[in-house]
Amino acid sequence: MIRPIEIKNFLNEKECDSIIELSDSIGFKPAETAYESEIIKNLDFNKREIAYIKSDKFNEVFKNLSNNVLYKINSLTIFKGLEYDNIGNYSFNKYSTNDFLNYHDDFHEIKFGATITVVLELSNNYDGGEFCYIYDDEEIQFEKGKGSLYIFDSNMMHKVNPITNGIRYSINCWPKYSIKKSLI
Repeated sequence: MIRPIEIKNFLNEKECDSIIELSDSIGFKPAETAYESEIIKNLDFNKREIAYIKSDKFNEVFKNLSNNVLYKINSLTIFKGLEYDNIGNYSFNKYSTNDFLNYHDDFHEIKFGATITVVLELSNNYDGGEFCYIYDDEEIQFEKGKGSLYIFDSNMMHKVNPITNGIRYSINCWPKYSIKKSLI
């Protein structure tokens, strides 16, 4: 499993604020939880609001965001022989006071071909809401930072601790890849 990557200041404050404004205009809905063949609202596991948008519906600013994310992850050579070339959609997340997301992996995206999860943190004016993951049997927290980019293996267990004050905004995406080189 790849070691998680944190890139501070990937987005500037204006870009973060523009994305928050767009996500608020889409309209958030209570998040649902996928359990094998069933999708339910499970407030013991997942309490947050969420909005989805296909990347091709973004205006030019957000088209550049997709290109910049793809460029950055490809420059890191996360998995040899893979080139990430498509971000199909984005998941906007809004965590208000007492909202959280318990430990989970991103199996729902892995089954569609994702190998990595990308999270962009859009705000930092909240308390609690630490983004945690398990790596080598140890719980580790990403440092809170508006504009930070987090990249990790989609099989990795991760969570967001409860928000105690304020609102936490973030975006998730699961870039798709093409095999560019033989590994043999």
